[in-house]
Amino acid sequence: MEILKYDIENSLFEMLHVDCENALELYPAQPLLYRLNGFALNKLKKYNEAIDVLTIGIDFVIDNNEMEADFYKQFSIAYDKLGNKSDALKYKQKENELRN
Repeated sequence: MEILKYDIENSLFEMLHVDCENALELYPAQPLLYRLNGFALNKLKKYNEAIDVLTIGIDFVIDNNEMEADFYKQFSIAYDKLGNKSDALKYKQKENELRN
């Protein structure tokens, strides 16, 4: 976990992506790893890949509104950058519902 924290703090998004991929091989049911990987892919402008990773990972989120909201935020960013404003808005609204 310290490695992932270091990657984020130093904006090493390529390393974060690689480290998350490696960690997911060992811990394939950890939603945090999927969320961080989606975050890294969004930062790397790999929006379709981010959506794919987030779609898999959100299924592992159980009874954690904050984590689920974070997933929706990353979905919203990816869809917005791809120009899909309706899906971006849909996920932004889901995020806001969970945070309020």
